[in-house]
Amino acid sequence: MNSTVSRGLVLVVLITCTMLLLWWFVPGGEDTGGWRVTAVRSGDLITVERDGVTATVHLLGITAPSSGQCGFEESRDYLDKGIAGTEVDLIADGDGPDQLVWERYVELSRRDAGLEQIRSGHAVPDGAAHSRAEAYEAAAVGAPAVCEG
Repeated sequence: MNSTVSRGLVLVVLITCTMLLLWWFVPGGEDTGGWRVTAVRSGDLITVERDGVTATVHLLGITAPSSGQCGFEESRDYLDKGIAGTEVDLIADGDGPDQLVWERYVELSRRDAGLEQIRSGHAVPDGAAHSRAEAYEAAAVGAPAVCEG
């Protein structure tokens, strides 16, 4: 066999092996979409389902009124009208392990449900450090107050 052909064949084999190794060992992007919202429990807590897996999700970075507090029903209803029964993306912030209740940004058509809750006055930023904290704090400045007190 010609030495040029041999070198070319070796090069093709090396490139193919490299591509296979990269495909095998480099993790792909996280599959975040396709979660159907099956219940809105409060203004910052939902239940989602995908492929037989059910999870409780707290909207990362916000705090909404709890049951019995002023604005609870309004906050829950506002979120319910926005995302109940739809498919959403759940976006993690960091590498923390999943807990019983997942902490995730919840997006519907690239719109941040937590940010919308803040802008509408139905939730406030929780003050925790996360990648969207600055945007959440800025949105809270001009947000209406649903409950006075």
